[in-house]
Amino acid sequence: MRAVSRIEAELPEDVRDVLLHRTLTDHEVLGDAPVRRTRSHRGEDLALALCERVFLYLPFEHAEDRKAQELAVERFRLLAAAAPERARARFASFLDYAIRHREVIERFGRFPHRNPALGRASTPEERAWVEREGGF
Repeated sequence: MRAVSRIEAELPEDVRDVLLHRTLTDHEVLGDAPVRRTRSHRGEDLALALCERVFLYLPFEHAEDRKAQELAVERFRLLAAAAPERARARFASFLDYAIRHREVIERFGRFPHRNPALGRASTPEERAWVEREGGF
């Protein structure tokens, strides 16, 4: 069986969609009621395997939306707390990245390192941040 066929057959639909279609835009991820958002808001994501939940939460972490960022940090915090001891450091690093992404959105309202690709003008503060941090 091809790897994609196994993914299609074995993973929950929303996790599979994130894995196979990582080109989703913020609008598609945060639209009116996509499966990813609904499942996470209802707590159904907690029934998934820890590694599946990581992929499910990444669109929230990468969204230029404060509510999505809060959801990402909340969910990655739960994930880190649920991780077995042998994987605790790995899951703590996922939480750290979620917090760092949220801080950028809180500060700028967007990810400044995306500005050139999206044709957006950068503020002097954003340019300084990109020069210092380089993005993610």
